[in-house]
Amino acid sequence: DNEPVEIMERRMVKKGDQALVQVRIRWSPSALGTTWEDYETLRQRFPAASIWRETMTGQDQTTREDEAQMEDGAFSEEEGHVTPASH
Repeated sequence: DNEPVEIMERRMVKKGDQALVQVRIRWSPSALGTTWEDYETLRQRFPAASIWRETMTGQDQTTREDEAQMEDGAFSEEEGHVTPASH
């Protein structure tokens, strides 16, 4: 079976009027390479994956901070991706 083994990076994307967190995942077997996945969907699909134990506090906290910045308007949209706004 395919299993996510590492979160390589993350980003926020805007879908409709919502900002979603996506993570670039390295898969096992490694022949699958990496793909961008919706964070919440991936957590629901692979609840027992080891990547959640490794990133449980740091990744989740960062995600909450990013969502708070999104609500405060600290992000801007470029090419369909939400990135930190430059000041």
